[in-house]
Amino acid sequence: MYNFLLIDDYEGEIDSFKDTIEVLNKKKGEIFYNLDIADSFTSGMEKINETFDGIIVDIQLDNNKSGNEIIDEIMKKTRVPVVVYTATPDVRDDLESIVKVFKKSEISQEEIINYLCNILDTGLFNVLGRMGIIEQKMTEILALHQ
Repeated sequence: MYNFLLIDDYEGEIDSFKDTIEVLNKKKGEIFYNLDIADSFTSGMEKINETFDGIIVDIQLDNNKSGNEIIDEIMKKTRVPVVVYTATPDVRDDLESIVKVFKKSEISQEEIINYLCNILDTGLFNVLGRMGIIEQKMTEILALHQ
C-alpha cells in the first residue's frame, strides 16, 4: 500500500484527488493507495511529522503562505519523494532540483500518483531510510576519522 499526503487548501482539488484515489483503488480491486489530506498551511506543517511514502504540495496556500516553506521542513525531516502540483509554479530555484514541479493544467492526478509510485518502486527511498540514514552513517564515519 502506498500512503500519500496531499497539502492543498482548495476543496475542489482535494475532492478531485480523493476521487482519483478511489478510481485507482477500484482498478486494483483493493485499497492500494491511501491519501491523507492537509487542507491548510498549518495542517500541512503538522502532518509532515507523520510517515508518508510521498507528498504532493500546492505552492499557493491559505493566508498567503507558501508551499516552499513546507518543502523546506520536509527536506529537514525526511527523505520522501515530493511533488509540487500547482497552478502557480512559483517554486524557489534551489528547490527545483529536489522536487518535481507539475502545473495543474498539464498533467492528470493519476499521472502524478503513478509518477510517485514509479519512484518508490525503485527502492531508492528504502535505501535512504526516509530519515537520512546514509547521511547519519557518513557523519559517524567521518567523525571517527577526525
